Amino acid sequence: MTLKELNRRARHIDWVKYFQSAFEQIKREINENEPIVVYSPEYMTNLSKLIEFHFENNERKMYSNLVNHFENNYFKGYYL
Repeated sequence: MTLKELNRRARHIDWVKYFQSAFEQIKREINENEPIVVYSPEYMTNLSKLIEFHFENNERKMYSNLVNHFENNYFKGYYL
């Protein structure tokens, strides 16, 4: 597998930048065509789905909390 393929499977981490940073001290150039060994590609795919699910639910929850806060603190006084 290449880093480009890993980026497609687990897109919430920029794997090219991660490995570039890891190999920077030894002056090893890394690009998206770098071959790597991933022992469990399915794990990486499922991890990406889990992260995506977490972000989606937290965004909805944050929006809901923001709406509730706005309603409780600003509209309440107008209806009393």
